[in-house]
Amino acid sequence: MKEPAFWEDSIRNIPVCRNLIANWQKIKEEVKTYSSGDNSIFFIKYPEIKVDNPDGEGPMVELYNGGDWKIATAGVRPDETMRAWGGSFLQDYVKKKIGVDLNDAVAVVPSLLPTFNSIVKDLENSGHLFNAFVSYVGPGTEIAPHKGDERWMRVHLGLIADPKCIMKVGDETRTWVEGDIFAFKDGGPYSHSVSHSGEVTRVALVFDLHLDYVRSVLDVPML
Repeated sequence: MKEPAFWEDSIRNIPVCRNLIANWQKIKEEVKTYSSGDNSIFFIKYPEIKVDNPDGEGPMVELYNGGDWKIATAGVRPDETMRAWGGSFLQDYVKKKIGVDLNDAVAVVPSLLPTFNSIVKDLENSGHLFNAFVSYVGPGTEIAPHKGDERWMRVHLGLIADPKCIMKVGDETRTWVEGDIFAFKDGGPYSHSVSHSGEVTRVALVFDLHLDYVRSVLDVPML
């Protein structure tokens, strides 16, 4: 039996995800305020990096091109061992771009996104939830197929959607839906990519749940 590419049918049953879906409109308004006020400096262009070819052959590829991809911390501490979201590279990148230490930004943002942070606080404190960020993907952006960290279930909460902004995991696709989630194994058996051929900037709140935690609360085959 083939492992699913997307896991939201199961992940929706986790209380933190149910609470986020129930409160998505509050979160959306807080993100709008966050991204338009003085603290909009925290929204930076995603680093232009190269990633391994997911097929395991050939040279590394540019992670994304065209359009515009911006990110900002959502106030949850990063996992310090994660290559993309906790290492010195990102720390140095944020410092260079906005002159602010990443840890200082993480400390400030919970007051700007109080609904999200109040919902995830217990899981963050227990070490089960990390790496939360707001992601803006503009029209014309192409994110190449790649894989992330095998320890995480990556969850997206849709805040502003465009039906022509598409996430592909393996051979399956999803579009973001405002007020709903989708989820996939960041470093699972399938690579993931994004193609935005629409007209509206897609906004999502993204975070990682530790797979050990997910397996402890859900009895689902192949999880």
